[in-house]
Amino acid sequence: MSNQSGIQVSEELSRVFTEAIHSGQQRIIQVSIENESLEAVNTVPVSGSFEEDYSQVVPLLSDRIPSFILYRLDTQSEGGNYEWLYLSYIPSEAKVRDKMVYASTSHTLTNQLGAGHFVDSIFGTEKEDLSFDAYRKHREHLTAPAPLTRKEEELAEVKAAESGSINIASRRTHVSGVNFPISEAAIGELSNLKAGSTNFVQLVGTPPLLCSNPPAHHQLAHITSPPTF
Repeated sequence: MSNQSGIQVSEELSRVFTEAIHSGQQRIIQVSIENESLEAVNTVPVSGSFEEDYSQVVPLLSDRIPSFILYRLDTQSEGGNYEWLYLSYIPSEAKVRDKMVYASTSHTLTNQLGAGHFVDSIFGTEKEDLSFDAYRKHREHLTAPAPLTRKEEELAEVKAAESGSINIASRRTHVSGVNFPISEAAIGELSNLKAGSTNFVQLVGTPPLLCSNPPAHHQLAHITSPPTF
């Protein structure tokens, strides 16, 4: 994106910002366009925490004059330099020409100072847009999970249904895997069944497992009652 206004960062602003990056002593650098250059018109030193110092942002803003605010965060990059928040303020009551000039210069400011230093940005047309409450809501919005698309919702429903089926199957498997003690008498009759000396063994859970004499096949339905095996 080219700078349509032709306005550039001044050498003084570049020096002030570079020093602030390394020293960490400045919390706020307010930038305005003066004499066709981007100049540092106000600096505010660090005096408290990020949140405490943020209260000094809104008082710097004018009802009709645009400006840019460079706000130092308390976090540092891997290189050890402080990271910055970029606030662009172009009030709705500003002159049309000022709006156009500041809007077309915004990218130039961050690009020439080093876009990598700015980890977040907010744009506002009212003072309240750049208040700490607005910043907090802005961060909440960025960190909130993105809404699911219709396809993602359908996949979630399928996974939920599959999970329910697995749970049911697991419960059934658990029940079928319950161990019951077998009496020695029952074990003996099962051995007879294996050997072929009997053709039927009935196992009953309560009272202790019992055996029965070989019945005729047509009698099986009448002598079994749950729970039997």
